[in-house]
Amino acid sequence: MEAEETELANAAEKNELQTMERLIAEGVSADAKDGTGQPAVYNAAWGGHLDALKLLRREGANLDATDDDGTTALIAAAANGKADCAEALLEWGADKDAASSNGKTALHLAAKYGKLECARLLVGAGADAAKRNEAGRTALELAQEKGKEEKKSYEYDE
Repeated sequence: MEAEETELANAAEKNELQTMERLIAEGVSADAKDGTGQPAVYNAAWGGHLDALKLLRREGANLDATDDDGTTALIAAAANGKADCAEALLEWGADKDAASSNGKTALHLAAKYGKLECARLLVGAGADAAKRNEAGRTALELAQEKGKEEKKSYEYDE
């Protein structure tokens, strides 16, 4: 069944809904992980595949399932700027303050990578903006660092 679980997680990454439905009908768990330990919900969220996320939710997938580093689907969606997936996960009750093994939350990564829409969604949902990552930084501090990097890049391009 391990090969089928990997196939389901890979199908979620590619938004292959028919393949996902077939595998689930054959008994593959919606909580399946791929060969690198990433859950199907993580793969769907990272890719911005809201339909795949909806299917997995309907089939009972754990929305807070983590990869081997403790990264959830919400963290993946926020880091990659997939606001529609992040919004859905928040509405469905995903843990807005879950942190990976290095202490990074969805808000930390949205701030670090300049994913403003995701950061706004998370703050609006009550994510803990004062939470510090393993390096002791808050999301605001990461956003300020991102802003300084972008300013330097802009000045260099002139």
